[in-house]
Amino acid sequence: MIRTVGFFPEQPAQWGGIKHDESIHRLVRKSGESDENEIVAYLLNGVDIFSEMGAEVDVL
Repeated sequence: MIRTVGFFPEQPAQWGGIKHDESIHRLVRKSGESDENEIVAYLLNGVDIFSEMGAEVDVL
């Protein structure tokens, strides 16, 4: 079953009634993990099990 996780106040208001976590801007760091390139490569080579498309505002 698909469920929603990780909602932030910066996301669209149409998702009303959902408890928001803290601001996503507080979670962004100035630099990534030391092995960021390997993590990104791993994710890019993975297989999607679910995708949903839609025009949304980039909250970052």
